[in-house]
Amino acid sequence: MPGVVILELALVFCCFYTLKEFIEKGHNYACSLKWLWWGEKHLGIFIRNLQTLVKILSILGYLTVLGFNGFLLSQGENIRIYTANLLLQVPQDFWVNLAGGLLKTLLSVILAVILLNVIKRSLNETRDQLNTNPNVSIKARDINKIFKTVNNFIYTTTTIFLIGLGGKFLFLPESLINKIYGFLHIYILLALGNLLVKLSSICLEMLNRGVQQYGDRHQLLIYSLRFQNLLPLYKQCLKLVIYLSTWSLVLVQLPFLQTIPIYSLAVAILKMIAIVMLTALLIEVMNIVIETLLLKDHDLTDIERNKRLTFIPIVENMARYLMYFGAGVSVLFTVNIDPTPILAGAGIVGLAVGLGAQNLVNDLLNGFAILLNNYYLVGDFIETDTAEGVVEEIDLRVTRIRHPSGKQFIVRNGDVGKIVNYSKEYVYAVVLVGVAYHSNLDHVYTVIQEVGQKVMALSEEVLEPTTVSGLNDFGESDLVIRTSTKVKPGQHLVVSRLVRKLIKEAFDREGIEIPFAQRVLTWGPEAEAIINALPPNK
Repeated sequence: MPGVVILELALVFCCFYTLKEFIEKGHNYACSLKWLWWGEKHLGIFIRNLQTLVKILSILGYLTVLGFNGFLLSQGENIRIYTANLLLQVPQDFWVNLAGGLLKTLLSVILAVILLNVIKRSLNETRDQLNTNPNVSIKARDINKIFKTVNNFIYTTTTIFLIGLGGKFLFLPESLINKIYGFLHIYILLALGNLLVKLSSICLEMLNRGVQQYGDRHQLLIYSLRFQNLLPLYKQCLKLVIYLSTWSLVLVQLPFLQTIPIYSLAVAILKMIAIVMLTALLIEVMNIVIETLLLKDHDLTDIERNKRLTFIPIVENMARYLMYFGAGVSVLFTVNIDPTPILAGAGIVGLAVGLGAQNLVNDLLNGFAILLNNYYLVGDFIETDTAEGVVEEIDLRVTRIRHPSGKQFIVRNGDVGKIVNYSKEYVYAVVLVGVAYHSNLDHVYTVIQEVGQKVMALSEEVLEPTTVSGLNDFGESDLVIRTSTKVKPGQHLVVSRLVRKLIKEAFDREGIEIPFAQRVLTWGPEAEAIINALPPNK
C-alpha cells in the first residue's frame, strides 16, 4: 500500500516540478524581453508570487493525496485494490489512445531535439564565420546578441508548439489547444518585434559607421554627414514603430478588445511618427539647399560672404518654424481635428496673454530663441551682463549659472542681454604680466615663449603655445605685457593659472624682476618726539 501512495506523491511532484521549471524558463526569457513588460522589478515580483502559488498548490496536492488515502484506510479500504478498481473503470480504448498519444509526443520531442541541435550547430558555424570575416563591419558583440536572440526564439517557439501538439495527441480539449496556439502566435509576434528592434539598431549603427568612414571620400556621402544628428531620433522612431505595430497585432488577437478600434489608433500614431521623421529630414534637406544656394558662388568677397553667412541662420530658422507649423497642422488633420478654430483661438489667447504678461512672454520668447539657436548649452562657460560662470540649467523662463566662486546666478532669459560664450570651438587664456622698466624686453619675450612651449607640453587643454602679443600698457611701476594661449572651450581660467605659475618660476630663475608697489613712511617732528619718549622696551 505505501508503494501506491509514494507513486501518487511522485506523480504530483513531477507535475508541479515541471510547472516550476516552465515558469523559471519563461522568466529567464521574459527578462530579455523586458521592454514588453512593465519593468524588470514588477516582473520579478510577479514571478515570485507565481512560484509561491505553485509551492502552495504542490503542498495542497501532497496533503490531498495523503488525506484521501488516510480516509480510505480509516474506512477499511485497501488502497491498492481501490486504485486498481478505479483504473479498471477507465475504458481500454482510453489507455490505447493515451499510449499512442504519449508515443507520438515522445517521437515529436526526439525529432525536435535532433532538429534543434542541427539548427543550433548551423547557427553557431554561421556566427563564427561572421565574427572571423574581415569584410563584415558588424561588431562581434552585436552578432552574438542577434544569434542568441534567434536561438532563444527557435527554442521557445518549438517548445510551445510541442506543448500544443502533445495536447492534441493526448486529446486535450480543442479550446485549450486553440489557446496554446494563440499564445504561440502572440509570442512569435512579440519575439519578431524584439528581433527587428535589435536589427534596426545594428543597421543604423552600421550606416553611421559607414558614413563616418567613407563620407570624406565620396562627394555624395559628404551631405550624408549632415544627417548623423538624425540617427538617434530615427532609432527611437523605428523602435516605437516596431513596438506599436507588434502590440497592435497582439491586442487584436484578444477577444475582449475586439470593440476597440486598435488598428485605427495604431495607424494614426504611425502617421504622426512618420510626420515627425519626415519633418526632421526635410529640415536638414532645406538647410543643405539654402547653404548650397547662398554659398555656391566662389567669387564672393569676404564682406559678401560674411553677410550671407549671417543671413543663412535667419532663413534656416524661418524655414524650420514653417516646417514645425506644417507638421503640427498635419498631426491635427491626422487625428481628424480641424485646426482652423484652434488657430483662431490661439491667436486671441496669445494676444490677451501678450498684453497682460509682457515680461513673461519676453522671457519665454528669449528662452525659445536660446534653446532653438543654441546660443549656449548646459556646461558652457558664459558671461552675460549680470553673471559669469558655467551654465547648469536652461529652461524657458530662467537660466542658472554657477560662478567659479560657487554662488549660483538665476537670470531671467529676458534679462540675459549680451552673451559672451567661452565654449565655442576655442578661447584665449589672456595673462597680463608686469616687469620692471629696466628689463630687457627681448629677453622677457623669449622666456615667455619658452614658458608657452612648456605649458602646451604639460596641459592637454592647450591648442597652441603661449604667444606674446606685445607691450600692452605703461603702468605706474611696471611695463604690462599681454600674453595669450589658445585653449579648449571653457578651460581659460585653469590654463591662465598654470601660465602665471610657470612665468613666476621662469622669471625667478632668469632674474627678471616683477615690480610691486612700495610705500615709505615719513615721521614728522611731533611723531619723532613721541617715539623717542617711549621706554626702550616699548
